[in-house]
Amino acid sequence: MSEEGPEGNAANGKKIFIRNCQNCHSVAAGGKHAIGPNLQSVWGRKIATIKGFKFSAALGGHKAETWNAENLNVWLENPGGFAAGNSMAFAGVKNEAERKDIIRFLYESNPKNKPKAK
Repeated sequence: MSEEGPEGNAANGKKIFIRNCQNCHSVAAGGKHAIGPNLQSVWGRKIATIKGFKFSAALGGHKAETWNAENLNVWLENPGGFAAGNSMAFAGVKNEAERKDIIRFLYESNPKNKPKAK
């Protein structure tokens, strides 16, 4: 990862997010939680700590950790492998390039991480 954030293509990540994640999650600023928590500004946040959402005990066991490229990659590849017994009914994204793109999209969903115009 560079100082400019994680590798990946945010535009492609958005498409993959819409296809795989949007039924349960939002990235809208101020968006409400759905089946899963709102993921706007998830990058850099402590795991299982967003207000107003009840996380599984399995994911709550990771509260000392932060959502970064490494943890998001492991989670997105195999949520059950990251936190056995979590409540997310999703098998994961097996394609590494797609995971990188989703991670870049989530990184940029935080307004403070928007790419600066050159």
